[in-house]
Amino acid sequence: MKYRDRTLFGFLLILVSIAVLYWGSPMRTGSSTQEPVYAYTFIGLFALGFSIFTMGVLGHEDAYTAFISGFVLYVLVGFVITLILYITNNGIHQYTLEDVGSSAFWNEFGRLTITWPLRLVQLTGFLGWTAAEGL
Repeated sequence: MKYRDRTLFGFLLILVSIAVLYWGSPMRTGSSTQEPVYAYTFIGLFALGFSIFTMGVLGHEDAYTAFISGFVLYVLVGFVITLILYITNNGIHQYTLEDVGSSAFWNEFGRLTITWPLRLVQLTGFLGWTAAEGL
């Protein structure tokens, strides 16, 4: 695949992930409960699309190195967003700095780092998605 093809394919995967998010949205379905299958599919497709899109943008020759670089960039963006959410009390605000030594804090921090696209959607209330237990 050429760089242009990788970028286009990654962008299309991101658009498909947004379509999945719309398809399972509480605003479209009219349900007050949110189905986790749509949320997890959105996260998976978005992460894959983000990584492949980054493969094309970064312009690596080797596909494996490019994909790993894209995934690392995805995790780094998630780390920064999780850190900002922690500082602004929008994410893992139930933990204090004294709790940093506990595994529960790091489990929550890691979960938010990987699922950051869904957390941003929930914070904005996009398509009726709100923060819910288990998502």
